[in-house]
Amino acid sequence: MIFCIFVLSFDLLYGYMGRLSFGHLLFLGTGAYSAGLFIKYASPNPLLGVLAGILGAGLLGVLLGPAAVRATGACFALMNLAFNHIGFFL
Repeated sequence: MIFCIFVLSFDLLYGYMGRLSFGHLLFLGTGAYSAGLFIKYASPNPLLGVLAGILGAGLLGVLLGPAAVRATGACFALMNLAFNHIGFFL
C-alpha cells in the first residue's frame, strides 16, 4: 500500500507535471526512518509513529523544497539526485 502511494505521487510529479525526481525516495525513507526511531525510543504507539514520519518527511520537504522548486528541467532532476545521495550517506 505504501509503495502504491509512492508510485502514485511519482506519477503525479513526473507524468502530469513533467518534473523528473530522482530524490523522491529520500522523503519516503526519511518518513519511515523517523517513524521507526520514534516508535523505538519515544512511544510504541504506531499511530504516533506515523505522525512522526509525516512530520519528519514534511520537515525535510520544507528545508529542501525552496531550493528545488526554483530549478527546472535537468537541473531539477540532478538537484534531487544530489539530495538523495546526501541523504543516503547521512
